[in-house]
Amino acid sequence: MNDEFDYRDMYSVPTNKFAVASLACGVIAIITFASLYLPMILGSLAIIFAFLSRNGTRKLAQYSRIGIVCGSITIVGVIATVVYWYIHLPELLQNPTYRDLVQRLLNNALGGDIDLEKFFGITDTSGYLFGLFI
Repeated sequence: MNDEFDYRDMYSVPTNKFAVASLACGVIAIITFASLYLPMILGSLAIIFAFLSRNGTRKLAQYSRIGIVCGSITIVGVIATVVYWYIHLPELLQNPTYRDLVQRLLNNALGGDIDLEKFFGITDTSGYLFGLFI
């Protein structure tokens, strides 16, 4: 009688590499939410990898679904953050205290004396930003 039994086959779960990549990209996108470009790229890749993991079937793996959720939340959150700052930055720069803080942060980060109007494209402090009226 053969008593050898391979338990690895019984407990192993077949994983799709695209589903795992989708999950990893989605989670890293949420972790790097504070930056601008990396979460957008990773969130997009998470969604793309999730749909590539289907292999012609209509059903998505659990990792793929989590990747889609994380990627979508990240993309929507980054876009909402950019729109918020795009709308409120000219208003905030009119406050002298906040304007001085932003000026010091930019000077320390980029070196030298940075002109806020030129840096942000503000032509008038009454609501112009990036050449558009808000």
